[in-house]
Amino acid sequence: MIAIAAIVEIEKRLRACPETGLLTFFFFQSTIPEINSAVSALRGVIYLLIEQRPGLIKHLRKRYDHAGDSMFSGPNVIDTLWLVLTDILQDDTSLTTYIVLDALDECIEQQEELVSLIVESEMRPGSKVKWLLTSRNEPAIRERLQREDICSNTSLEVNARRVQQAVEKYITAKVADLAKDKKYQEALRREVERYLIDKAEGCG
Repeated sequence: MIAIAAIVEIEKRLRACPETGLLTFFFFQSTIPEINSAVSALRGVIYLLIEQRPGLIKHLRKRYDHAGDSMFSGPNVIDTLWLVLTDILQDDTSLTTYIVLDALDECIEQQEELVSLIVESEMRPGSKVKWLLTSRNEPAIRERLQREDICSNTSLEVNARRVQQAVEKYITAKVADLAKDKKYQEALRREVERYLIDKAEGCG
């Protein structure tokens, strides 16, 4: 929910000033092999950037002309895709790029390598990329990011009660909208609301 809210807000600001930046994002899910790896995330992020600015495909084509199909498979694929992303982010015509990676803890394959690459990119002077990473409170991720003092960390566990209240208000509002659209009886509306709030318990 937080990642989606951030994406919506960034999109709104970029629509108001379209020449100020680009936005790309990826949602990890550990139970789905197609979206639980660093390689999948890089593919998704690169795809969305090129879709917004087709001219950036030259950076992908340059690497593909050199490596061929092997750039999409094999042991070095994460490095090759990272080079493509780096080329895109350093493009002379590139704007500030906002990259949202949600549920980083659900990145099952090459999580450590991805975090290390992000840290290295943030330490480069003049970087035009802004990362927003969400994750459960995993020590390995937290320690790696905080070690270099390059990130601002917000813990939802510290504010668990406020998060729970916000989630409950969100659910109540959305269920009210659904009940109106679907012509739910009041009893059904309350049942759906209670069920969703119960399932969201502990989400903070």
